[in-house]
Order: sequence, then structure tokens, then C-alpha cells
Amino acid sequence: MLDSRFNGRYPHALWQQTQPFAVDFVLGAAMMVRATAMDAVGGLDEGYWMYCEEMDWCRRFWGNGWRVLVAPAARIVHHEAQSSRKAPWQTQERLWRSRFRFYAHYAAEYPVGTLVLLRLLVRAAMVRTMRRLRAAFAHGEIDGVELDHGLSACRAIMRL
Repeated sequence: MLDSRFNGRYPHALWQQTQPFAVDFVLGAAMMVRATAMDAVGGLDEGYWMYCEEMDWCRRFWGNGWRVLVAPAARIVHHEAQSSRKAPWQTQERLWRSRFRFYAHYAAEYPVGTLVLLRLLVRAAMVRTMRRLRAAFAHGEIDGVELDHGLSACRAIMRL
């Protein structure tokens, strides 16, 4: 299951080869796009904030007959979380806002109730996160400011 397309993973063997292979989407940290493909689908949707815009773009490429490929032999250095590390809780809220926007936009392509199920799962995860934050505060592992930021973000995500 961990090595399956069900959770966005592709077989390890594909990553060990040198030939490009088709994927649903690639991460926006390193993309090369043909000008003709971009002309066909338009640019990145500015309605997303840092997350999911590349997923949306790749969906639009696929929808217009373009393939999205990954080049396993390519090596890219991505200094992860440089933009989001300063405000991790605000980043989580923005991440989920973008994910819900993406799934709402493409709701017709998923089984009925997918977005409702996703919202319920995320709300359950936020309740669990809030419990962990309160326990961490009670044990002196985080301070009141961190607790407040975390709880506020969880509540905001639950309202999305």
C-alpha cells in the first residue's frame, strides 16, 4: 500500500530507471513546461497560496492532452520549508485551504461524497492534534503562545 498510486506513490523500480515515466502531477519545486503546453492551459492559478497550484496545473495539462512526466535521473536540490518554517501553523491552514479548493474544483472527477469524507477526516485529525497540543502544554513541552497558535490554526482548518 505504501508503494502504490492509491496514496500518490509510484513503484520504487520506476525511480531506479533512467527513463521518464508518466505521473499524475509533479511538485512545483522543479518543473519544466513546454511553452505550447502553457499556452494551451494558461499559467498557474493564483487563487492557490503556495500549495496545490502545481497539482491543478498538471490536471489541466492532462485535461488538454499533455502528459506529465517525471525524470528519475534528474537531481534537484530543494531547500524544503524555507518559506513556511517561520509560521508553521499558518502554513498548515493555507495548505488545507488549498487542498479543499483543489478537491472542490475537481469534485466531479471523484466519487460522490469524497470532499465531505475528506473534510470529516481532516476535522477528526484536527481534534486529535488539539488534544496533543493541550497535552504537550500540560507537560511543559510547549508554551502558551505555541498552544494558542496551534489551537487557532486547528479551529480555522475545521471551519474550512
